[in-house]
Amino acid sequence: MSLNDLAYDRVINSFLETGSATNATATATKAASDDHHHVLRTIVASFSATPAVAALCQVKYGTTVVMEVYVSAPVVIYLGEGHMNTTENQAVSAELGAGGVAVLGKINISGFTTGIRL
Repeated sequence: MSLNDLAYDRVINSFLETGSATNATATATKAASDDHHHVLRTIVASFSATPAVAALCQVKYGTTVVMEVYVSAPVVIYLGEGHMNTTENQAVSAELGAGGVAVLGKINISGFTTGIRL
């Protein structure tokens, strides 16, 4: 894959997935894509109010947890050029644990899909 292909994928094949839940786990998932892999660039997590306790935020490739962090305030995790890659045909997701009664949690992931020309 050339640098031009990678630049093309960053723009044309970008994605933004979102999830939200009140007093439950919020999940944002980019489904698997045949012969392609996902490159995760940014994770954003927040709550509508201060959670009762810090909530666990997990990033998964398929069902494998690859990153964990506790969140008690809005957070943006920018992975930059040291981005995280899935293997081909594998979903990527982020989950944000429950924030408590009547607390809405939101989780967003963004990145791009690359591999054989889409």
